[in-house]
Amino acid sequence: MAFREKLFVAASRAAKEGQQHGLPPNLHADAKLNLSKILEKRRNTFWGETPILFRSRKYKFGGEVRDERVAVIKPHLHTVKLHSLILNKKVEIQTTPQMLRYIEALGGLDDYLLQTPDPKLNSDVASTMKWRITQLYQAKGLSSGAQLIMERKKELDAARAAESKKMLQGQPKVQEGAAGQAKVQQKSS
Repeated sequence: MAFREKLFVAASRAAKEGQQHGLPPNLHADAKLNLSKILEKRRNTFWGETPILFRSRKYKFGGEVRDERVAVIKPHLHTVKLHSLILNKKVEIQTTPQMLRYIEALGGLDDYLLQTPDPKLNSDVASTMKWRITQLYQAKGLSSGAQLIMERKKELDAARAAESKKMLQGQPKVQEGAAGQAKVQQKSS
């Protein structure tokens, strides 16, 4: 179990049991609710290394601290559609901005899933997608997912080249005349 996973498990146990060990002292009731919602959703999102932040506020009255509250700052979750070359479709995922930047830095969704070891995925959705990808490239008889990605990229490049060639053939040719005026010649078929 990864370090971050241990923190999540300890926090969820403490939240369920109502104990304060493992959590900041004086955790506000709303913060407990927010933390429980975050812990419920964490297996359905691409979480990655995004931390859960705790904010502490001290309220002073007459020079002494009368009340101290600790709140949970929820990370922003975005629902995005990322294209998977291997699955050949757009996949809708829920992720944090930090994790989205990390996926893009690695080269896309497929590269992230293939390069990240299973224990570090920390998501049921990501584990399921990785399993689908590995099943797909094993069915095709390829030794690695990188070969399948390259194969899909070649197919897409060939399709784009054929499409652009088709578009260029349908356009009329333009030639400049002696007076500098453009003459349009239609291709006769």
